[in-house]
Amino acid sequence: DVIDLKTSLQSTSKFKGVDILITSCWPKGVETFGNSPGDMTSMKCGSGLVSFLAASLKPRYHFAGLQKTSYERLPYRNHAVLQETAQHVSRFIALADVGNTDKKKVSLRI
Repeated sequence: DVIDLKTSLQSTSKFKGVDILITSCWPKGVETFGNSPGDMTSMKCGSGLVSFLAASLKPRYHFAGLQKTSYERLPYRNHAVLQETAQHVSRFIALADVGNTDKKKVSLRI
């Protein structure tokens, strides 16, 4: 359950976010205020629940692969500007299917 996960991680005052979040779905609106994924089908996909989870867990890296395309969003921060202290940068990276015919990126070196 997403709420239980969020609650258990944020119950400590030392919580600053997770290093890596891996989901199958993209977060809804991931391209908002960032660069476009380039194809309209990717802009229409996404899960509101995954968006909530990513905003709550503040991952340094968030990987997803369900949309079968390669996309790296511009880095962003998961905090309210001028209302909360600055947080580390988050990066969303979508990876294409292994063996795709378009030779889109299927792995990433961190």
